[in-house]
Amino acid sequence: MIRGGRISYIDALKGLLIILVIIGHSNVNLIVPRAVQAIYTVHMPLFFVLSGFFLHRNESIKKQLKKSFKNYIVPYVLTCLACLATILAKWYLTQDLKYEGICEEYIKRSLFVQIARTSDIGPIWFLVALFWGQNILTFLLAKLSKIQLFCCIIVLAICPVMLSDKVFVPFSFFQGLTALPYLCVGFMLKTYREYIECIVKDKICLVLIGVLWAVYVLLGNVMRISFVDFPNGCTSYVVSLFASLVVLYYSKIIDFTWLRAIGRHTLLILCVHTLVLPYVSKIGSLHTGALYTSLEIIADVLISIIISFVIVKFKKVLVNGNTSKRS
Repeated sequence: MIRGGRISYIDALKGLLIILVIIGHSNVNLIVPRAVQAIYTVHMPLFFVLSGFFLHRNESIKKQLKKSFKNYIVPYVLTCLACLATILAKWYLTQDLKYEGICEEYIKRSLFVQIARTSDIGPIWFLVALFWGQNILTFLLAKLSKIQLFCCIIVLAICPVMLSDKVFVPFSFFQGLTALPYLCVGFMLKTYREYIECIVKDKICLVLIGVLWAVYVLLGNVMRISFVDFPNGCTSYVVSLFASLVVLYYSKIIDFTWLRAIGRHTLLILCVHTLVLPYVSKIGSLHTGALYTSLEIIADVLISIIISFVIVKFKKVLVNGNTSKRS
């Protein structure tokens, strides 16, 4: 159903996905075994698929570049500055010299998005990767035929997977390249939606996808786009793509008002979660048990969402106040 120009069940799905992102950053396997493995095969891949779905082919490369810079790079920079401010505040309040090193380390991470394959900036790597992915796909759509596009995306997506252990590339560029197949499938949904739906709703295909997904998860594979970590290479791509499409197709059953409200502000919640995560994770570190992990997840989800809604409300008040003054 379309509400106010938005597809309501897509908003609800995005709401569920951002909650899964937060849960995936905890030790949720203590509560549900293999939960992290299952979550990581769908949450970020499906976010990329949805981003591709809303990409406009007729939009100029320059316009797409400007829009994506505003939507992704600006929030990234603001979140980094907010994180840096909290570190400086701790340094000022405690006068502990260790924060000088922490501050320098964080500045390096912020500038390069990553400073090593295992040293990242936190959840907001996604913003920079999405910036690269969307702009590269927009360029390829404008310049290549369908067959050329297909071949080019396969090559661009496989190269980072093969080279990430040997070559380090900062600025989440490799992550943006690995996201291209998901973005492209999302874009193709607009044209081939009926054919894809026929596949994922067919009972035999659904069972096969379910079995493939279950086997992949039970084997303990954790696919992390953030570290260009695809433990089974192309198999990871295939499993995550089909699992994402199944979740997308059946997402209409979770079209709840509260999920839609959350789904309208997923990028903001992601940024707030980046700020909240270092503090709430200490709850889980108090004791390695299911109870403390559950408290960590609940606290992280609620605090991230509540702060985001307060920011949205505050922004609306400011906008309405400025409008009233002008009139």
